[in-house]
Amino acid sequence: MTVLPLFFFFALSNLLFAGETILFLGRYEVREGVVMSLSLVLKGMVSILSVLSFISLKGFSGLSKALMELRVPRFFVLILSLTVRYIALLLEEVSVIIRAYHLRAPGRQGVYWKDWGPLGGQWFIRTYKRAERIQNAIDCRGGQAEYSLGVHSVKPGLPGVLWFLFWLIYSVTVFRLGNTLAGPRMILPGGAV
Repeated sequence: MTVLPLFFFFALSNLLFAGETILFLGRYEVREGVVMSLSLVLKGMVSILSVLSFISLKGFSGLSKALMELRVPRFFVLILSLTVRYIALLLEEVSVIIRAYHLRAPGRQGVYWKDWGPLGGQWFIRTYKRAERIQNAIDCRGGQAEYSLGVHSVKPGLPGVLWFLFWLIYSVTVFRLGNTLAGPRMILPGGAV
């Protein structure tokens, strides 16, 4: 979801900088920037929804397997996997630090801005040390020298097949509806179709 503001600003810049008229609908003119912005926003939404749908169906191990099959370098998949693994640890340490801060400064709303730096440093150090203890515990219990991504083959179940069929039918329907509404193609000035 953090990508949505980027799509918004790119769409806004297309509206501002691409002002050439490409089509007239009655007395209204359609500018190139409007078409490009709508296309960008729709593509962005479809991309984000497809990734979220994939993760919700397959889980994170399925995403890791898909990235490996797409030949994304193992290092990047490993970094993503470690980030997901330790994000709960980061959030837990934040809650511990904030609770301790509020116990030492009762009645204060939020964290005073001058304390953000030291608290951020403490947060990093505490999280790093705790993650190190967890990794040492894994190694003592026979963990591998190389980090396992947990990638294993999973057969798609009925929900996965139904989800795939739903999106296939939806895509075909929207494609055909778009071709029906578009009618015959126009040749625009400059030879573009």
